[in-house]
Amino acid sequence: MTMPPSPSEDAQELLDEANRASDPAWSSWLAFLLLLTYVVVTLASVSHKNLLLNSPVKLPIINADIPLVGFFQYAPLLFLLVYLSLLVQHVILARKYRRFTDAIAPYEMETGTQHPARERVHSYVFSQIAAGPRPNLITKFMMQLIVYVTFSVLPIITLLYFQIKFLPYHEISITYWHRLAVILGFAMLILLTPLMQNTGPERRRWDIKVGPQAEAWEASGTQVLLVLFLLPLVVGFSWLIATVPNEWIDRRLGFVAPASIRGGADAEAKLLNPLVRRIVYDRLPDDNDKGWWRRWLLSYRVLIVEDTDLGAEEDEKVVLRERNFRFALLSRSDLHRADLSWADLRATQMWKTLAKGKLKDTQLQGAFLQGAQLQGAQLNSAQLQGADLSKAQLQGAELSYANLQGADLRGAELQGADLSSANLQGADLRGTQLQGAKLEGVQLQGADLAAAEIWLVNFPSDLADQSPAPTGLADLKMSPLTPEAQAQLKQDLNASITDPVVLPVVMSRLDEILRNEPPNWDDAKSWTDYAGTAKEPSAEELARFHAGLACADAEGTVANSMALRAKELETEHFGKGYAKAFASALLDENCKGGKALTDETRAALD
Repeated sequence: MTMPPSPSEDAQELLDEANRASDPAWSSWLAFLLLLTYVVVTLASVSHKNLLLNSPVKLPIINADIPLVGFFQYAPLLFLLVYLSLLVQHVILARKYRRFTDAIAPYEMETGTQHPARERVHSYVFSQIAAGPRPNLITKFMMQLIVYVTFSVLPIITLLYFQIKFLPYHEISITYWHRLAVILGFAMLILLTPLMQNTGPERRRWDIKVGPQAEAWEASGTQVLLVLFLLPLVVGFSWLIATVPNEWIDRRLGFVAPASIRGGADAEAKLLNPLVRRIVYDRLPDDNDKGWWRRWLLSYRVLIVEDTDLGAEEDEKVVLRERNFRFALLSRSDLHRADLSWADLRATQMWKTLAKGKLKDTQLQGAFLQGAQLQGAQLNSAQLQGADLSKAQLQGAELSYANLQGADLRGAELQGADLSSANLQGADLRGTQLQGAKLEGVQLQGADLAAAEIWLVNFPSDLADQSPAPTGLADLKMSPLTPEAQAQLKQDLNASITDPVVLPVVMSRLDEILRNEPPNWDDAKSWTDYAGTAKEPSAEELARFHAGLACADAEGTVANSMALRAKELETEHFGKGYAKAFASALLDENCKGGKALTDETRAALD
C-alpha cells in the first residue's frame, strides 16, 4: 500500500512547480522592461516638428516607419495587452507560491522558524518577495521598490506619456482614447495586483482580504491609501491638466480662447491650461526664468515650431491640408513648401514666418502674421478676420475672395496681389503698398486708406456706391515707383524668395510696375475723382459700422483687433466721438463679438 507524501515532500513539489513558472515570468518581466524602454525612447523621438509635418514615427533599431496617427492610435492598445499579459502571468505565479507557503505554514507556526525550503525559491525578485526567506528591512524595501515601480508606476507613466506627446496634434478623439487607456491601465493595476500578494493567514487591522486563502484578493491599508491618493491624481492629470486648448473640459475649467496671439508673455500665458496657470504659473516669481517655465508648460498643449526649416531643400510639397494648428507658435519658420489648404490656423503666431504655399480656405482668424513672408502665397477664400498682417510681404499673393474684415494690414506690401472680391471692410490699410494690385469687386467699407500707395490699380466698379466710404482718402498716394524703389523691390524679392517656381510667378505679376516705362493708368482719373468727392463718414457713423462688423463675429477676432486701434483711429481722423460710441456698442449685452473680448480689452473699453 502506497503511503501519502509527507508535508515536506508536498511542499517540495509545490516549490518546484512554482520555480518552474518563475523562470518564464522573470523573462517576461525583463522583456516588458525592454518594451517600456523602447516605447519611451520612441515617444521621446517624436518632436513638435514631426507632429506639425505628420511625419512617420521611426522605430529604433529596426528603422521601420509607422504612420504617426496610426502609431498613437494602436500602440497604447498593444501596450495594454502586453501589460495585461504580464499581470495575469504573475497572478498565476503568485498563486503557485501561495500554495507553497500555505503548505509550509504549519511547520513555521509550530517551530517559530522559517522553512529551509524558502532558501531554494527562485532568485527572481518577485518570487523572493512572494515566498523567499525574510530579508532585512533595507533589502525588503529595495525589492518592493523594484516591483512597485516596474509593475505600477512606469506603465501608468508611459500611458500618460502617450497622451502628453500627442496632445499638441489637437486630435481630440485620440486624446480621449489615451485618457481611456490610462483608466484601463489603472483598472488592471487595481484588480490584478492584489491577487499577487501573499501576507499569509494572519490579518492586520486595516488589511483587506477577499476570497479563499489560496486565491485571495488582498491589500494592506497602506496600499489602499496609496491607491486612493494616486487614482484622483493620475486621472485628474489625464482629464483636467492634459487638455486640448478650447476643448469642452478646458472651457469648463475657465479657458477663454484668445482671438489673437500677438506675441508677448501675457498673450502666450492665455494658452496655458486654466488650472496650471492658476496653481503654478501665476505663483512663479517675475524673473528671467518665468519665460522658460511658460514655454515648458505650453509645450504639451500647443505646437511650438519656431526658427525651423520645414523642407526648404526638398522638392516635394509638404501636405498639411485640413489640419488643426490652432494657437500654434510658428514664428520665423519656413513653411514655403507647405500646402495648408483648409487648415485651421486661428490665433496662430506666425511672426516673420515664410509661407508661400497653398493657404486656400485656411482659417487664419486672429493669426499673428506680422512681417510674414507670403510672397505668391495662395490665400484664396482664406478667413483672415482680425489677423495681424502688418508689414507682411504679400507681393503677388492670391487673396481673391479672402475675408479680411478688421485685419491689420498697416505697411503690408501687396504689390501685384490679387484682391478681387476680397472683403476688406474695416481693415487698416494705412501705408499699404498696393501698386499693381487687383481690386475688382473688393469691399472697402469703413477701411482706413491713409497714406496707402496705389498705382496701376483698377478702380472697383461699385466702390462709389459702397457706404460708409473708406477714411484717409485725402492722404491716398498715387504715383509710380521711383527707379530706386523698383531696384530695391527687385533686390528684396530675389533675396527673400528662394523657390525657383515662386519667384518667376511673383515677378510676372509685378511686371507692369517694375518696367522702366510703365503703361498708362486708365483708372487714374477715377481714383482721383473718387478721392476728391467721396464723403468720409462721421465718427458716429463709422463707429456704428465698425461695431456692427465686430458684433457679428461671434469669435471676437474682429472685435479684439478693432478695439486695439479704436483710440488711435479717433485721434488721427476725428479728434473725438468715435471711441466712446464704438466701446459702448461692443460692451452692449446683445453684441456677440463683444462677449468674446479679453478681460484686458474689455477693461480698456470700459
